[in-house]
Amino acid sequence: MGKKIKSTATTKLSKITPDQLFKSKNSIDGIEELGIITPKRTNKCTKTFRLNQDDIDNLKKITTAVNNKSRRQLSENKVVQALFKIGTKIPAKTLIKAFGEMFID
Repeated sequence: MGKKIKSTATTKLSKITPDQLFKSKNSIDGIEELGIITPKRTNKCTKTFRLNQDDIDNLKKITTAVNNKSRRQLSENKVVQALFKIGTKIPAKTLIKAFGEMFID
């Protein structure tokens, strides 16, 4: 039989005492400070937008078109996030022109 190897690997969580974990009033803040999770994951928040029926129909059309080309199904939320990403790369003049076209129709 082979030699038994002693494991010396440790994880971030194994090095933490309960006192360290719950030292903060908000346990999420305490966990972030210890480096177990990144703050990036906790920065998500819900935003609500009012869409008219045309906007809802357009979002459904875009989502359907994307899902027909994609290997996996994407939610409307992911499609909106992608549109926001694209919007950051579009020149302001193009967006202003689109706003004008929205109100003319």
